[in-house]
Formats: sequence, C-alpha cells, structure tokens
Amino acid sequence: MLEDVLMNHTNLQRIRRVSRAMMHLCSASFVLIPAALAFGWANFELLRHAPPLAGLQIDGSGPSGWFLVFGYAVSLAASAILLFGLWRLRRLFQLYSDGRIFTVENARCLSSFAWTLVVFAMTKPLFGAALSVLVTWHNPPGQRALAISFGSGEIGVAFVGVLLLVIAWIMREGCRMAEENAQIV
Repeated sequence: MLEDVLMNHTNLQRIRRVSRAMMHLCSASFVLIPAALAFGWANFELLRHAPPLAGLQIDGSGPSGWFLVFGYAVSLAASAILLFGLWRLRRLFQLYSDGRIFTVENARCLSSFAWTLVVFAMTKPLFGAALSVLVTWHNPPGQRALAISFGSGEIGVAFVGVLLLVIAWIMREGCRMAEENAQIV
C-alpha cells in the first residue's frame, strides 16, 4: 500500500516536471514560430521549395518588397491558428504542472486545442492558395498560379483533432461522473 502511494507520488512529480517543460516549450513557440517565418520570408530561397510552394513555377528570385511582407502576413495568419492552439495546450500543461490532472478545465483546454487542429486543417488549403498567388504574381501572364491542395497531411491533422475532441468529451463526462459519485458519499 505504501509502495503504491510512493509510486503515485513519484509519477505525479514526473508529470508535473514534464508538464512544466512542455509548458515552456509551448511558450517558446510564441516567439520561435513567428521568428522562423520572418527568417524564411527574408530568405525566400529557403521557402521556394517548401510546401505549399513546392512545385510552383516561380520566375526569377521570386517575390520582393511588399509581396514578401504579404507572404509573411498570410503565413503568420495561418500560424496564428496554431499559436492559439498552443496557447490552450500551454494552459493544459500548466494545469498538469499544478497537479490538476482530471478537471473540466483540462478537458476544455484539450477540446480547444483539438478544434484548433480541425480549423487549421480546413483552412490550410486556403492559406496555401493565397501564397501561391502571391509568389507567382510577378510571373508573366499565363504563368501565374492559384494552387489549392488538400491532402493526407490535412486529413491526418483533422483526424487527430477529431480524435482529441472525443477524448476531451470523455474526460468531461468522467469529471461529471466523478463529481456525482463524490456527492453520493
């Protein structure tokens, strides 16, 4: 019995420690993701062969001036969806690091993150289409592109989002049942 209590205490300490690390990683992403996008757009040659731009015929050195700024803005808007999800995930890890493991708020955070994944998967083709127009705008007429793609990556992200929605729903129901059982005693 004492061994189980000690093991559970040790597991909770590990969960709290790992959750704090994940919370800090999520926090760092708020700076790193926009900075990485800015670096990529400032060095367009690095982006020209990366999705969703791969396969597009981009004349010359690609976009310049305001088109790079607009490209960064479109990329940042797409990333803002994910950053919102990471903000909710950060809150979830904060709850875990505080030792709050099974609460309705945890389920809400997970649900928000899951919805973020679904929304990101559904809007990614639109952002990709906008970027395809921006980077090919300087091509000669007839060689500009509007490329819309929806593939296995988006399907996978949406699937994980839906899967996490179901888990969050089960967590909320479990919290409700635990609360009802606590009131019976």
